[in-house]
Amino acid sequence: MTPAMNRNVRTSKKPTTAGSEAEDSEIGEKLSRIDSELISFYEFCEQMGFTPKEMEDICSPLHDLMDKKSCKKIFKMALFSVLVVLGLYASCQLTLATVHASALGRIALIKTCETVDSIHVLSNLDYEMLVENYLNRDIPLIVVDAMDQWPVMLTDEFYFDNITDLYLSDEKLSDTVPCSMLTNLRTGSSELRAFLKTINNSAVSRWFVH
Repeated sequence: MTPAMNRNVRTSKKPTTAGSEAEDSEIGEKLSRIDSELISFYEFCEQMGFTPKEMEDICSPLHDLMDKKSCKKIFKMALFSVLVVLGLYASCQLTLATVHASALGRIALIKTCETVDSIHVLSNLDYEMLVENYLNRDIPLIVVDAMDQWPVMLTDEFYFDNITDLYLSDEKLSDTVPCSMLTNLRTGSSELRAFLKTINNSAVSRWFVH
């Protein structure tokens, strides 16, 4: 540190509190003493006739110490950067793992629901039993002969493909929007037309609609 730099340290004052001013003054005095000692040492070496190489060898311990401090600082900064990168990477991996675990959990639930055989399959069920034992309790069931007595079922006009074609060909029917429609197919729309177009594909199976 040169005397000019030392003067800059002394003259660079900022409006601070009394404690900060005292601390800055103490640091300035220490830097001034170190600067003065280094200048005296340099002048002594010149008077003794030391060559620049010899002066470099004499000051090598101090130089090595400063290099070690610089290396430690660089190492700490590099270690901190590595930890930040590892943290971000672990966070991304954890997010992906959570997504995969959630997907696997949903698949397991779907497979479990597909194998549930506790749904009652009934026939010859009277209305009161249907309402009291199932509908009012929100218990699912399958009634296999629910439409056998419908007159239209005795004709050849009532089958699913025929109904689908009828809805798709009639503009008034195809534009109908049910007040509430639930299905396991994702049609992207609540319109009946979108649902019918989806199930009109023979490759689509295992669907339901309410």
